[in-house]
Amino acid sequence: MNGLETEFDGKVTFVRLNAAQREVEQLQQQLGLRGHPAVGLLNSKGHLVERYFGVQSAETLRQRLQRLASP
Repeated sequence: MNGLETEFDGKVTFVRLNAAQREVEQLQQQLGLRGHPAVGLLNSKGHLVERYFGVQSAETLRQRLQRLASP
């Protein structure tokens, strides 16, 4: 994700899901993620706090990840 995995290593866990895999379909529906690309940000308790659809800039995602990763 635009180098953000390296920047947030140890602070944020990144999980990539392949929308073409049937096993992933239920999770996508639960999170309300449709289309490609779609990004869901979950807090440390596993609650969805943000959804992005379509291509997002690294800066947009960085700002939100910084807030989520802050103690």
